[in-house]
Amino acid sequence: MELKKINKNTDITIITNISDKKKINFLKNSINKKCKIKVSFFTPKNLLDPRLLLFSHFEVVKNKIKNKNYSHFLFLEDDLLIKEKNIKYWINARKSLKPFNLIPVFLRTEKNYKNKEIYTVDPISRNKLSSRPRVISRNHNIGFVNLLDFFTPMYFYDRELMLEHLDGPSKSIDFGHGGFNQNLIHPTMITMGVMERASTMLAFKDVPSGFLHRNVVPVDLEKNIVQDYCLIKHLSNKFTNSASSFGRIKVKDLFY
Repeated sequence: MELKKINKNTDITIITNISDKKKINFLKNSINKKCKIKVSFFTPKNLLDPRLLLFSHFEVVKNKIKNKNYSHFLFLEDDLLIKEKNIKYWINARKSLKPFNLIPVFLRTEKNYKNKEIYTVDPISRNKLSSRPRVISRNHNIGFVNLLDFFTPMYFYDRELMLEHLDGPSKSIDFGHGGFNQNLIHPTMITMGVMERASTMLAFKDVPSGFLHRNVVPVDLEKNIVQDYCLIKHLSNKFTNSASSFGRIKVKDLFY
């Protein structure tokens, strides 16, 4: 398991709406057969709607963050593969971007079975690099760039970012909607569904002047291509190999 390779002290909790103990034990045994790693299960009680499952993991995070030994928090959907290079990228980029109040993020990718090309999953529009808000590295070779489509269905946060989220307005399921606070309405979030808002996190809280949101990705400014260390695999490959509107843009063509 890649998470075990990244850090031997990784604490894994699987959030599920399965309450049947036999099914949970089956999952535990299946995991143990593949790798010896301790995994806990959390089943939220009285879940009013299955879409709220994505918000339920914050109950676990609120408990874990009380222990100062936890330095970072990773949320993944069950079909995403993250590797050590992804984590190293995030930690280094976080240090550089912190003064700008920007947050490094990852991009889901899929492999197309027909042409064997790698596609981005979530962006539905190509991005004109010269018009995208960005901050540039000291060597002027890498830009951390706002995408038109901010969405990424996972996050990796350090304690500081997680506390900012848990202690602020972004933790509300209605953040960005008038029902929460008339002063915090955001047009992008109003059009989003419940499950999508679960992964929004701090993207639209205290956005720096001139930026669309706080999420940025690293781009090679000479080649106009996103750096591969921010790419994570969507193992199901279900979008680019179907008629979906997602997974239509090749990684190499995301910027022009």
